[in-house]
Amino acid sequence: MSEPRQLAEHFFRHEYGRLVAMLTRRTGAQHIEAVEDAVQAALMSALESWTVAGVPDNPSAWLYRVARNGLWDDLRQRTRHRRLMEENATEVVAALEQGPEPSLADEMQRMRPAQLALAAGDPTRALALLATYLETFPDGRLHEEYLALRAIALCSAGPAPAGRTEADAFLAAHPRSIFAERVRGACDPR
Repeated sequence: MSEPRQLAEHFFRHEYGRLVAMLTRRTGAQHIEAVEDAVQAALMSALESWTVAGVPDNPSAWLYRVARNGLWDDLRQRTRHRRLMEENATEVVAALEQGPEPSLADEMQRMRPAQLALAAGDPTRALALLATYLETFPDGRLHEEYLALRAIALCSAGPAPAGRTEADAFLAAHPRSIFAERVRGACDPR
């Protein structure tokens, strides 16, 4: 019975139940499936390892240690996974409660009336529409365009210094913006 395959089969028949019972006593009955998987993995490992390296001096102890180590690794991984799921659950629930993130098309649709109001020469209406855009999309992807249109609308609304201040702030923050020339043209009537 010194052949590793026969020895592994012998241990599967005679030691499997004992190993499952010992490990289940240590971990609790709620982990019986993980214990059985660990014992089966240890027996498969024995078949592979003993064929190559030979049978250890105490095969029962070797099987127990390999099964126990595999079980502990599995239980640690499950615990870590469960903890991560619990930590992220509140974020997932909050994201689901907020609803789907608005699309770029939604933002563009909200920005379009302000653009049309400016093109029609109604900067006051454009400012009101831009305010509703900002309410709806405080961190929107079109924020740079919002700032440019706001500066243009303020400059177009009259000689108020607020428009010039807004334009200067925009140009300082976005000197290479595609809207920079448009802002300069609307706020620098030279």
